[in-house]
Order: sequence, then C-alpha cells, then structure tokens
Amino acid sequence: MAMCTFVTSCGDDDIDWNRGTHANRPETTAVGTYSGTWEVFGEDGVTSEGTFNGSVSIAAGSSAYIVNVTTVCSEVTAASGETAANIAWSNDDLKVFSTVKNGTLETMINAEIVSGNLNLKFSKTVREGRKTMTKFYQFKGRK
Repeated sequence: MAMCTFVTSCGDDDIDWNRGTHANRPETTAVGTYSGTWEVFGEDGVTSEGTFNGSVSIAAGSSAYIVNVTTVCSEVTAASGETAANIAWSNDDLKVFSTVKNGTLETMINAEIVSGNLNLKFSKTVREGRKTMTKFYQFKGRK
C-alpha cells in the first residue's frame, strides 16, 4: 500500500526567492580604487615574506557581471597586473573570482568586498634565480 501526501500553500508566506536582490548590478557597485597592503607568503602559504603598500582598482567590464581588476604593488612586481573576473552578489557582500588565467596578472583570483573592504587572494608561480616556486599574495584594503 502506497500513501502520498501533497502540501500546497496559497498564501504569500512561501520562500522569498528575491532575497538578496539589489537595485544596482554588482559590477557598478564595486567600481573604485581600494588602498591597503599586500602580504606575500612563501611556498607553505603560512610564512609571511613581507607586507607592502599597494592598491587594487576595479572597473566595470564590457559585459554584465564582469569586472576588470588592476593590482599595483611597486615593491612586488609579481603582485602587479590586470585580469578580468566575474562578480556576483552574495547577500549584501560581493564576490569577485576568475576561473581562467587571463590578462597580465596571469593567475586566477578570489576576492570578496564586505562593507567597502576588499580582501583579494591569489597564488602565482614565480622564478627567483634558478628556482621556480609558488607564492601566495593577499591584499586587504578599503575604497
């Protein structure tokens, strides 16, 4: 014997699928220059090799939900470059990410913008002398 139960609701108390809907698209909200510090980590991803002043500029891309990210750190050339990335709302925060290596930065980035604060991270294979290694870069700054 099989028994089935169906539940329906005629009221407007169902799940609010529009939660997190914003008046502005994310690429226009994130636009600006964020000033702060870069921290470089060694191959273990834990040992800090130094903290340096720098900036990150975000500009709206040529398509919806795309931004152009320009990173600047005069003391660490590997942390400087340009890349295109996706951007999306995550409730009231913004997530910036790339899934392919592109631009002069030549790496994939992962970032979030929370209350005007940008936290951006990426890893990059670099050459130091005759040795090739992966280093980790993290930027923390404010618009």
